[in-house]
Amino acid sequence: MNTILPISIRYRIKHINALFHKEKPEFSEKMLKTRNRILYLDSPNYPNIGDQALAIAMRKFMADFFPEYTSFEVLENNLYKYISWLKKHITDNDIICLNGGGNMGSYYKSYEAARRLIIKEFRNNIIIIFPQTIDYENNIYGTLEKKRSKKIYSKASNLIICAREEKSYENMKALYNKNTVLLCPDIVLYLDYRNLNVSERSTIGVCLRNDIEGILPKKNIDKMLNNIGEHINITTTPIVDKEIDDNNRHQMFENTILEFSKCKLIITDRLHGMIFSFITNTPCIALPNSNGKIKGVYKWIANKGSVLFVENIDDVYEKMISMTTVNNENISELFKNLDANIRSKIKEQKK
Repeated sequence: MNTILPISIRYRIKHINALFHKEKPEFSEKMLKTRNRILYLDSPNYPNIGDQALAIAMRKFMADFFPEYTSFEVLENNLYKYISWLKKHITDNDIICLNGGGNMGSYYKSYEAARRLIIKEFRNNIIIIFPQTIDYENNIYGTLEKKRSKKIYSKASNLIICAREEKSYENMKALYNKNTVLLCPDIVLYLDYRNLNVSERSTIGVCLRNDIEGILPKKNIDKMLNNIGEHINITTTPIVDKEIDDNNRHQMFENTILEFSKCKLIITDRLHGMIFSFITNTPCIALPNSNGKIKGVYKWIANKGSVLFVENIDDVYEKMISMTTVNNENISELFKNLDANIRSKIKEQKK
């Protein structure tokens, strides 16, 4: 049934169901007493370290540039049950931030549904979609979903949509031509762990996908692993038995960062595997994935450190022999355009 019903129908069913389970968030009293407010809605509560890193980096960016605001977070599993309360108490002066990543479009259906709901219900607010990759299926279903998103997004005059690579930027500009669309690096590149005190980088780390975005043939992977010899496998999707929120995501993220920083080389086809390598000064060979986001984001850090994008997995061994460690550049200056656009929206909102 889920593959037949469009996103809009499915999230309406979920929304209607939530109306019978109205609740208020645990921060409700504090929020009502606070004036300058930032709400992080639909934050990830699942153990994907890349998505948790996006949430951490987004909050750090906003805290650094807008310290006068107080933050409130609604996890994705609570969005629908809190939405009625939020509609009553969020004012037009509140800023809403939505996690970046690679889930805009029709491939990750529940994320687009939640994003539409938020934009539709709070169309007068400043809403920031942090740097994303957009990808719609090339079929009737993808075309329909694209039209539905455009209809909802176009009515939100204060919506800022950030693309993290040029392909998404061009697609977003064409599709969301009534909104502010910016080209920015993945927000995790705002973080800096280059000065971690690691005594020795002693091993090669391998961090590869096993989902719909993975395109490397198994026989080629096996050949590569045989060539490189001893290595460790690093996962960015650990199995945990508890909900992830702002109280524990930092520890989980920092454990992963420490794993990366102990390696003398990382080989990965995960976007945030490449980014974690860059922000920890770890040499990295990045390989392609299905939607081109790794190659696209790589352009931000090409020639700025010891990360190399390799199209052909069979070339990995040859390239790794010549890899050297250099100090990667801090590229946080590239986010000033986002800061300027948010401030411009705030100024307009106060007129």
